[in-house]
Amino acid sequence: MGTGTNDKLLRRVASVLPCRVGGGIRTIDRACEVLEYGAE
Repeated sequence: MGTGTNDKLLRRVASVLPCRVGGGIRTIDRACEVLEYGAE
């Protein structure tokens, strides 16, 4: 736990389906990254 990310999967899913992400976001920069992928 605490290592690696699911960025590749998140980008694929968020590009075609609405999705929400909540776990593992510990900084504002990380939250901005996830939002840029299309997550809510």
